[in-house]
Amino acid sequence: MNPINTETYNRTRTFIGYTPTKGKHSTSMEFVQFNEPVILSQKFLILGEIAEEMANIYKASKNGDLMELSYSYNTLAEEIKSISSLVKEQLFEYDWQILESSAVLADYHDPGNGGGGGNFLTCIICIAGCELAVLGGCIIACLVFIPFCPVCVLVVDLWELFDLGCGYVCEWIGAC
Repeated sequence: MNPINTETYNRTRTFIGYTPTKGKHSTSMEFVQFNEPVILSQKFLILGEIAEEMANIYKASKNGDLMELSYSYNTLAEEIKSISSLVKEQLFEYDWQILESSAVLADYHDPGNGGGGGNFLTCIICIAGCELAVLGGCIIACLVFIPFCPVCVLVVDLWELFDLGCGYVCEWIGAC
């Protein structure tokens, strides 16, 4: 959260991940972009409603793996809504307007052998290598083609999404 004054955040990015305790191999990510200013507690309330809606969509699926995701998203919905109440009632000094906001809701399994991939060290090496490749590629592209530099700045600004993206790629190739 980046405050621009004592009552307004310039932007927030939120990642909410859910890792079930029982092994499953389905992964889901929902990317949410708010297209108008929102109060922090409202943001969490809306994210809870989105998680609830996703739970209903997954529950209605005929695919067993997707149906399994409905339980996780119901849990996410309850927990996110409780965060909204907490911010509104007890952390009200942070319940400011947010001008630009985005979020990722994710349901994934543990990295490493618990999640069906490689060991923990292999997973960390894969994610770090991916992030270095993305950053290095961006720098090289900027040096070779100068008009690409603003895109590189945007890439670095969205670093949190790269961390998430690299984790997903490493999971997909079986390193995590």
